[in-house]
Amino acid sequence: NMLAGLPAAINARFALVLSLLVADQLIFSPFAIAMFFVINGVATALSNLDIDHIRRIWPTLKREYVRTMIKNWKLWPSAQLINFALVPVHLQVLFTNFVGLIWNTLLSLAAYRRTG
Repeated sequence: NMLAGLPAAINARFALVLSLLVADQLIFSPFAIAMFFVINGVATALSNLDIDHIRRIWPTLKREYVRTMIKNWKLWPSAQLINFALVPVHLQVLFTNFVGLIWNTLLSLAAYRRTG
């Protein structure tokens, strides 16, 4: 075991960080990205008074979901690793919100380019 020589507290912290990271990427991220496409589709339909746009949510989700998850994996695992391992607990929400602002801006720009 490569971590065998480390003190137990570091091993426990590493296990906690890794479990939080895995839970974030396997549970939260897939759901959040799917909801982005659904909510964006509904909001676009309502703002354009184009209810037919709702029918395009599923095809858009099928076409863009995997590509968006790959982009997610390029940003969020490293950001969350920094967050869970280095950022004090009382600042973790602030750090995640900052990264989330960047992420949501990139998602919105990509969605606008596809529809605009």
